[in-house]
Formats: sequence, structure tokens, C-alpha cells
Amino acid sequence: MSNIGNYTDGYRVAVTSDWSSVLNSRATAEHEGIQENLIIFGFLKRHDKNGAVVAALNVSHAVISFQLDGTILDANQKFLDLLGYSLTDVRGRHHSMFVEAAEYRSVDYVAFWQALRNGEFRTGQFKRIGKGGKVVWIEGYYNPIIGSNGRVAGVVGFATDITAQIEILAYPDKPLDRDFEETCHAAVHSSRKG
Repeated sequence: MSNIGNYTDGYRVAVTSDWSSVLNSRATAEHEGIQENLIIFGFLKRHDKNGAVVAALNVSHAVISFQLDGTILDANQKFLDLLGYSLTDVRGRHHSMFVEAAEYRSVDYVAFWQALRNGEFRTGQFKRIGKGGKVVWIEGYYNPIIGSNGRVAGVVGFATDITAQIEILAYPDKPLDRDFEETCHAAVHSSRKG
């Protein structure tokens, strides 16, 4: 749920109970763990003149932008590398290329995109399918972009790769790697001696 209003200096604001916040049509910022965010549209215009916030987000997150119908407009290199695609492979295609067919046909998937079109943020852990069927798990933040007319104009998604963490939870008995296993064995063996 979010409420939109204006500060006296004309910058648009919204109060939301979601985890991520939209700043303007140029970029968004994530405030993970904060339940009641105060979001200032136009913040970057005043405080990020050199583009440092946008640059930082592009380095730390996989970023993708969509039209309201889910058509992909753009994606940064981190996103493309994560899923194994080039920009030419994804631009102009629908977000559904990253989900299994059963999910695409589900009521939840339709509701997910409808909520975004309604201006509602969506966050969570999502299973995504990359090039060649590669399974990737992300912590995703899908943010509606509010245009100058106050209406939802698009969607931007920020993601971090959590595949390794999900695999550890799914297969707790599987060794992480041989060196780690050998190190643990040596530590246990030496502690028994001393």
C-alpha cells in the first residue's frame, strides 16, 4: 500500500509499507529491512548529480526494466550474465521467458503483474530460468515506476543471486567444495589430538 503526496518544494513522495522504494523514473533504491519507508521522488535529481547511486546499483544488483505488460526494455550486464543472455536475446521479449511454463500460466503470475500495474511493489525469492534451462534463484525487488503524471509508467526489477544459498538449504549434506571438506576434517582431527 502506498500513498502519494507532494512536498512544498514540489518533489513527489510516497509512504509505503513495502521493502523497496521508487525514487523516480531514472532509478530506484532499495532500503532492505525498513518497513515504513519515506520515498522521495526526485531525490536523485537533487542528491545524485554525478549518477553515483545509479552506478552503485548497477554494480551491486542485476537490474532489468519492463513495460507495464512485462515486455523487457533493458537489462544491465550483471543481469544478463546471471541468466546467460545477451541484451539482444531479451529486449522486446516478455518476462515469462524467465519462468517455468506452469508458473507463467498460474493465477499468481497474472496477479503479480497486475499488482505491479496497480503500483504495488513485489519482493521475494524467485526461481528463474536462464539460457539453456539454467536454474537461478534471486532475491528480487520489483518496483513500479511512477511517471510525472502520477501514474505507473513501467517496472524496474533489482535482483541478487541467491542460488548458492538455496542449494545449501536444499542439499544440506552435500559438501560445499572439496577443500572446505578437507579443512573441516583436518580441524576435527587436530582438535582430537590436542
